[in-house]
Amino acid sequence: MKPSKKIAGKTIPDIFQMTGKFISASWKLKQSGRRLKGEKQVIACGGGAVLNTINIDRLRVTGVIINLIAKPKIILKRTARENGSRPLLNVEQPLERIKELKKFRKPFYDRAADITINTSKLSIDITADKIIDRLKKYEGFNL
Repeated sequence: MKPSKKIAGKTIPDIFQMTGKFISASWKLKQSGRRLKGEKQVIACGGGAVLNTINIDRLRVTGVIINLIAKPKIILKRTARENGSRPLLNVEQPLERIKELKKFRKPFYDRAADITINTSKLSIDITADKIIDRLKKYEGFNL
């Protein structure tokens, strides 16, 4: 089990519990601006990152936005290993919540993504290979 990532010295679940998701989202927004200073880096954004156009604009300036998608049951299986570190899924019906979030967020992801890869049937290694292959074909991007 991986420890939860920290923002401002607090875990993401702690921020959600103490201040609510909108404050957490604004903290993530500030962090995204700090992270975009380097070159040739991978930034794994939270699922809600695409909901704020400022995030998308910042990411587009320096990089390629890749949307990794999966079926809801696969997402549930993958996130279940994280033992409570996904505050939006700490509900009685997490599979239904995943479906709701996917439906709501889909248009945002579709607008933001330069590349979309369905990872439902892929291992981590194969997913990484597919990302690299797609990036090699992306105009203006060199590894």
